[in-house]
Amino acid sequence: NSIAESAPKAPISSPQLRRARTLPEVLEEGTRSVGSGGIEAARHHWNKLRVGTKGGPPGQENPAFSKRPVWNPNEFPLEGVSLSSLKQFLREHEGQLTGRTTDEVCRGILLPATAATLSSYTELLKSRGEPVAKATVFVSHAWRYPFCDLLDVVLSLEKTELKPEEVWVWLDVFCVNQHVVAERTFSWWSTTFREAVRDIGRTLVVLAPFDNPTPLTRAWCLFEIFSTVDTGAELELRLSSDEELAFAKALRAGEFDFNQWVSKVNLERAEAYNPADREQILQVVESSVGITALNTKVLAVLTQWLTVQARGLQTTQLQRSKSRRLSSGTTLLELGKLYQQQGDFPKAVDMYRAALEHLCSQHGQAHPGTLAVMLRLADLLKEQSKLDEAEALCRKAMQAYEDLEGAAVGGGDHAQGMLECVNQLAIVLKKQGKLSEAEPLYRQALAGMIVMHGREDILTIKFIQDLAHLLKKQGAYKPQQASACLSTVYCETQLIVGHVTVKS
Repeated sequence: NSIAESAPKAPISSPQLRRARTLPEVLEEGTRSVGSGGIEAARHHWNKLRVGTKGGPPGQENPAFSKRPVWNPNEFPLEGVSLSSLKQFLREHEGQLTGRTTDEVCRGILLPATAATLSSYTELLKSRGEPVAKATVFVSHAWRYPFCDLLDVVLSLEKTELKPEEVWVWLDVFCVNQHVVAERTFSWWSTTFREAVRDIGRTLVVLAPFDNPTPLTRAWCLFEIFSTVDTGAELELRLSSDEELAFAKALRAGEFDFNQWVSKVNLERAEAYNPADREQILQVVESSVGITALNTKVLAVLTQWLTVQARGLQTTQLQRSKSRRLSSGTTLLELGKLYQQQGDFPKAVDMYRAALEHLCSQHGQAHPGTLAVMLRLADLLKEQSKLDEAEALCRKAMQAYEDLEGAAVGGGDHAQGMLECVNQLAIVLKKQGKLSEAEPLYRQALAGMIVMHGREDILTIKFIQDLAHLLKKQGAYKPQQASACLSTVYCETQLIVGHVTVKS
C-alpha cells in the first residue's frame, strides 16, 4: 500500500549486474521468460541473475551484486508516470496481469525489467526517452489487491480530468526503486514523507474491496490519508468499476453496514509489512496529534465520501421514471438508514420522509411496507425529541394497522407490526409525561409479547421491566404493582440465565 510495502519480501541485494550483460539483453531475456512461462518464469529469471552459475559458487549470491543504490532518507522520488505509460504497460504485459496482485507484478515483471539499471521503473522509462514529470496524483493502495483493478481506478482519471495528458501518477510500484532496502527514520516520516504528499498536492485512495477496504487496515494507508488531510492536500477516494456497481447495489438493497465498515479504522490495530514502519508511524502520530485524532480525521473523510456517494445514488433514483417508484422508495429508505448510522439525523429524516411519500403513492398508507417506514420515521423523530410529530405518526400507523385484517396484537399476519406500533406509541407517550395514556398501551404490548413469544422470552421480560418502571414513575399510585412487576422480571430472568441483578 506504500513505499514500505513496495520492498521485496525476500531481501535482494541490488547492485550492478555483470558488465557482460547489457540492458537490452536483460530486458529481452526477461520478456521471453514472461511470455513463455508467466510470472514464475520471470521470477526465476531474476533469481538466476542474482544467484548465478558465473562469478561465484552455486547457490551463493553473485559477487557482481556487491554494490547497491544508496538510500537517502532526505530525498523522495517525486517524478510520476503518465496515464499513457500505464496503458502501454498494460498492453505490453497483456495476459500476464490477470489475477495477479501488485506484489506479484512487482516481483515477476518490474524487478526483472529494472534489474540491469537497478532503478525504479520511472527512471527506466526516463532512460528510454519516455516522458516523466513531477507527480500530480499520489496513489494510496494495498499491495495485496489485484493489480488490474488498481490500474482500473487510476486510469479512470482519463474520464474525469479536463486535461488527462497533464496527469502524472505517483504509484509506488513504479516510482520507488524496488532494489533499495530503505531505512526510514522518525525524521523521514514526520518531515520528508509528509512534505512530499503536500508537494504532490493530491492523493487518490483506492478503496477495495468496497465492503471491507484493505487500506483501512494498513498503517501506511491510514498515515497517507492523515498526512494528506493534515497538510491541506486534496483527498479523493475511488472504487474500481466493478466495485462501484457492487457498492451501489449493496446501498440500494440495504446490505451495506456503515458502522461495521468504519469500525476497522484504528491505527493502533493497523498492520504493516515492516513492523519497524508501523512503530515509526505510531511514534510520529503520538508526538503530533495523537492516534485518536488521526482516527477521527480519517473517519470524517470516509463519512464525507460516503455521504457524497449516497447523494449521487439518491439523485439517480429520483430521476427515474414513475414506473420505478418502488425501487426509488426502497433506495431512499436504505439511504435514510445509512445517514442514521452515520448520526446525520436531519438527512435521515429527509430520506425517510421521501421514502414514505413514494411508498404511500405506490401502495397507499395501509400497507405493511409503508407502515414500517412510518414507524422508523417516528422512532427517529422521537430520538430528536420531536415527540408531538412522532406521536401523530404512531397514531396514524396504529389506525392503519387496525384497518388491516389480522393485525390484532397477539395473532394474525400483521401482529408483529401492530405490536411494534403499540410499543412505539407507549414509549413516546411516556417521554411526553402522559403516563396514564401510556400504561394501557404498555399492558397491551406486554400481552401481545406473552402470546407471541411466551413469558420466558428475554424480550417479554424487557417489556415487563418497562411496565414496572412506568408504574414506579407514577409514584404513589402504583407502587405495589411496580414491585410485583420487578419481582416477575427477577424470577423469569433467573429461570433463563441464573443469578441476575434487576435494577429497581
